[in-house]
Amino acid sequence: MSKTIFPLKIFSIGITGTYAAGKDTVADYLVDNYNFYHLSLSDIIRDEADKRGLPHSRDVLISLGREIREKFGEGELAKRAAQKAAELGVDRVVITSIRHPHEVETLRRLFEKFFLWAIDAPRQMRFARAKARGKLADQVDFGTFAKQEESEMATSGPGQQLGRCISLANVTIDNSGSLADLYKKIDDILQTIIN
Repeated sequence: MSKTIFPLKIFSIGITGTYAAGKDTVADYLVDNYNFYHLSLSDIIRDEADKRGLPHSRDVLISLGREIREKFGEGELAKRAAQKAAELGVDRVVITSIRHPHEVETLRRLFEKFFLWAIDAPRQMRFARAKARGKLADQVDFGTFAKQEESEMATSGPGQQLGRCISLANVTIDNSGSLADLYKKIDDILQTIIN
């Protein structure tokens, strides 16, 4: 087996942002319209939860993510995603669920072209979206939703640091409008970065 050479010559976009802001919607659009392959750092954590027979609740996934960062280093999830992209042999990759600044730093180091996008929308709107999608992790009241979000905004340690990740983004996309508005924003941004 040949050794992976970094930085990878894969055009990559990382997506961070607040919960239920539309990160996967953006990734799906990139997959469907621009031939990107989608990797999710959360999927790496979900795989670990499955190995342990644990539920995919938001609290469990946050705890497992913290554990992986503590055990293997704060950029470990990003390293695993980059290695997977290399193994797949794709030209373009979108990586979602980036929640720690060391993941951003690692991806910037491991990919020759890496752009970080932050997706956001007002909290009440995101709460309504989360409830509408009906995932187990989303079945909480607004107070719990807000409290969980505050805990994800830490500024140090192996836990989630969404606020710091958002501050590192090359561009922030406000997703408080229609899908058509969001898609136009994506198209406009891509026109400036795809050669």
